[in-house]
Amino acid sequence: KGMDLTVIEHERWLDTLQGTVKNFGPGSARDVTLIVKFLDKKNKPLGTQNVSVGDLGPGHQSSWSLPIKEKHRPAVRYEFEVHAIRQ
Repeated sequence: KGMDLTVIEHERWLDTLQGTVKNFGPGSARDVTLIVKFLDKKNKPLGTQNVSVGDLGPGHQSSWSLPIKEKHRPAVRYEFEVHAIRQ
């Protein structure tokens, strides 16, 4: 079963991607890490980057910000995976 950790919003500001991740689950999530997959206009993967979000209690959310590496800057789409340790 999924961990109920979801990116609820994201936006790009020049060479920075930022957004918010929320814990919709009933328990706490420790060491939340977001993996961002960068895709070009033809849906070709350009690579991935990770950002640590920290710990999230049930119902809590946290903002994140990620400087986009130069090789990922042509990206026009993003896919997100959120990983954590459940308590």
